Amino acid sequence: MKKTVYQYDSLRDKILACWIGKNIGGTMGTPFEGQRAMHDITGYNSPKGEPLPNDDLDLQLLNLHAMEMYGTRLTAEHIAAAWSEHCYCPWDEYGHAGTAMRYGFKPPFSGMFDNHFTNCMGCPIRSEVWAAIAAGKPRLAAYFAWQDAVVDHAGGEGVFGEIFNAALEAAAYLSTDVPALIREALTYIPTASRVHGAVSLMLALYEQG
Repeated sequence: MKKTVYQYDSLRDKILACWIGKNIGGTMGTPFEGQRAMHDITGYNSPKGEPLPNDDLDLQLLNLHAMEMYGTRLTAEHIAAAWSEHCYCPWDEYGHAGTAMRYGFKPPFSGMFDNHFTNCMGCPIRSEVWAAIAAGKPRLAAYFAWQDAVVDHAGGEGVFGEIFNAALEAAAYLSTDVPALIREALTYIPTASRVHGAVSLMLALYEQG
């Protein structure tokens, strides 16, 4: 895969674009979450067009806080400690993991105990922060993504989704070759996983026209 060397200003612009894009997507999508109908969205459906609280972004801020607290040796247990102190999301995988941690379970057991949501999207939506922290270093981004994912998705496909996303996004800071980026990101997850199978099928169909 052809790579380019980034300059500081260019890297800063890309990270800022990532941050703004995540804000835009979260704010536009939040009012419609869980609705399966078709929507005609022409702008922000939020007060004064301001960002809305949403787990897609807010939990990444919490993870960033954990890294600021514990540094680059950040582990799943550090993230779990930050969640136990600051995360009050009672639903789905977040609620199950929070309950497990209050029982005394630590990652990865906090993410698998009595948790029916381990194949869900609660952790793949948290991938961008690791890519921005490890811009151009997909292996490092994948490492942090695993630490994060097992807090509430251990044993499920959600873990592979976050690792794949983080690796792809981190590599994208140095390359614009999308098929090559996808192939590289796939090397960080098991070939037997459903995420690997689905993405590989999509890429094959695209290349077949």
